[in-house]
Amino acid sequence: MQRNWYVVANASRARLLERTPGEDDWADVVDLVHADSRRPGASLARDRPGHIAGGGPAYGGCTFQPRTDPRRHEHARFARQIADAVDAAVSDGRCGRLVLVASAPFLGVLDAQLDPRSRKAVHARIAHDWTTLPDVALVAKLGEADVGG
Repeated sequence: MQRNWYVVANASRARLLERTPGEDDWADVVDLVHADSRRPGASLARDRPGHIAGGGPAYGGCTFQPRTDPRRHEHARFARQIADAVDAAVSDGRCGRLVLVASAPFLGVLDAQLDPRSRKAVHARIAHDWTTLPDVALVAKLGEADVGG
């Protein structure tokens, strides 16, 4: 019987758990931490934004903004790491159904990184950050969220 997978994540931590439907045993598959998502954006950028100073009226002063926010870039990198683990499990047949639980902004980033086959396996998407819950409370909430599975 295929196991259900539960992804509990925010932009800096993710827990992947699994459970066989009808059983009470929960197993941690992997616990991921992405420290760069917690760092200030200024420390993530490799270089400060471009700036042309002085030089007369022909140059005028201007500042160029980076194309992407460094923190959003790190969030997308972490979401890709999580999605790779989930995509591999779905394609190998180790995961039958998915429940995604992530903080509201990160849920969309994570969902966008999943391949189409994994997106079809998603049973529920819950926009909450449950990463700090103790195991007993987390399992209870995940059990409530997985009605019918």
